[in-house]
Amino acid sequence: MSQREFKGWETELSPECFNLLSILTFRRSKSDFSFDKSIEHTAISTFASYVAKISKDEEWIKAASTLSGALKETEVNEAIKQKEMEIELATVQFAADNFKTGNDVHMIQNRSRTEYVSNLHARKRLHSEFSEYEQNDEGLSGLSTPPNKIRISSTDVVETDNSTYSDESSPIPLTDTSSQQSDTNIRKLASSLTEVQIAKVPKPRKYIDRDIANEVLNMYQTSVLPGEKLMFNGVNILDSAFLEMKQMKKTEMAKSPLNIRVINFHNLDCTRYIPHNYINYIADQLQDQNSEAVNFAYGKKIDKFIVDCDEQVLNYLDKFYEVGDLETLGKCLTENHIDISTASNDLIYVQNLFHHFFFLFKNDFLTQNMSEYEFNSYIWTPLLRNAFLGKSDLKLNYGELAPRSYEKLKGLLDIGGRSAPKLDGKGFLKSLGTEILAQEDGVLDTRGKRKGDLQKLEYCSKIILTALFIALPSSAKVSVTNIETYSIQSNGFRLTISASKYLFEDIIITMDLQDVEVPRTIKGFSNLVMAVKVILSWKARTRRNTMAFYEALKIGHKRITNGVKFSPKKISLRQDQDSASSL
Repeated sequence: MSQREFKGWETELSPECFNLLSILTFRRSKSDFSFDKSIEHTAISTFASYVAKISKDEEWIKAASTLSGALKETEVNEAIKQKEMEIELATVQFAADNFKTGNDVHMIQNRSRTEYVSNLHARKRLHSEFSEYEQNDEGLSGLSTPPNKIRISSTDVVETDNSTYSDESSPIPLTDTSSQQSDTNIRKLASSLTEVQIAKVPKPRKYIDRDIANEVLNMYQTSVLPGEKLMFNGVNILDSAFLEMKQMKKTEMAKSPLNIRVINFHNLDCTRYIPHNYINYIADQLQDQNSEAVNFAYGKKIDKFIVDCDEQVLNYLDKFYEVGDLETLGKCLTENHIDISTASNDLIYVQNLFHHFFFLFKNDFLTQNMSEYEFNSYIWTPLLRNAFLGKSDLKLNYGELAPRSYEKLKGLLDIGGRSAPKLDGKGFLKSLGTEILAQEDGVLDTRGKRKGDLQKLEYCSKIILTALFIALPSSAKVSVTNIETYSIQSNGFRLTISASKYLFEDIIITMDLQDVEVPRTIKGFSNLVMAVKVILSWKARTRRNTMAFYEALKIGHKRITNGVKFSPKKISLRQDQDSASSL
């Protein structure tokens, strides 16, 4: 700030009206003046200090000191507000530390920090450190940092009650009036801060609120595949994962399906806790083109996804691989028209699907914004639901997420005397063995039907598989390792199909089988051909899974011959009676 910006102040200004307004009016009358809001306050503060230093008139000294005191008080108030925010944040952080760690060492450390914060409240003054300025040959020298940009750290706090600024750090001391006002403000601030209640840090939400599948198993004092632990190189994988989870934050633990003993190898919230050598062991098998299954331990496997379509359908699809424009697609549809009176269900499904997408591509419908209802109507119903229209096929109902399984298990928990519900294995076949799930963030979901714990895809799989296990006859329960349940989850135009199995003691393994990518334009028509192969191959896999369930039922209900002992009737134990009476 050059001296000529204040040249003539002795004649233009008077000590009686020496204030911000008169100084601004005076400065803005100068020909070289350009208003800069970021430095205006600094310039006036500098000028007031300058006047108090060079003037020998008592009236000017008093007027300049009063103005400097008012400006200094404004700066201190801003510093107090900044420190107040820092104190509140520190207090809340200390409370969070106390909540997260219960050991004595951290309690002592946090108590010391809290005492330090309390000491900050009792400080009489909070002053910012100002840059040194002094008069040079031209008169006034500008401040390097405006007051509204000065940051106050813990080292800037005055340590004693009687401390004052040195001549170098503060050219003009505050008047008695401004000091009293500043002390009063600080005392009010300290009083209000000491009354602040430390907010309680909310506990992290559990992965699910209630694991009714586990409750049913505990009630019947049984477990799935007892004694068959998931071991790799002598290490219990699940125990190792839980040990790793204990070292993580509780909020991260709550997100993991491992909390309900479900291991999804395509879910980062599971794999991040599992030993790396075991993850690499699984990944190598997935990439091995010569292996037909992924073995999670000896004899515990999930078969890989293979192409399983009717030869007639494959021959028909091969004729459309070179399609890249509407003209070629229309020509292929015309030249390869099928006789629907003799064609198979799958062949009719493919032809109708291609005609449907021809109409969508022709009108650029898939390049527009689409609602959930439009996704279901124009993409997933033709591609998925229509593939299962056969009399013996599974009927897909979007939004029906393990409701029958869930209600069956809830009924078992309310078991009481003669009204005990019975589980019919055959009745579970279609509703449980190949029930379809849709993830909440996908376009297939109907949000009104997905509530509470059933929003978790892995938990839905556990509900279905546990109900299946209970439905199997006692002699066939070991066959649960041969039975899968499937889930589909969508995100935009992408669909993922997954399979889940009980393979170890109360442990479910989930693995993605295949992704489906629906093209938005005719140029990606080959992706639609691949999608058809995936859907039809998956339908064939659900049929094999159904047969595996029937085979398990046959084993449990096979004819008995002479010499074979009948299953003895169980004696009701006292602890069972107590458990039933407490429900």
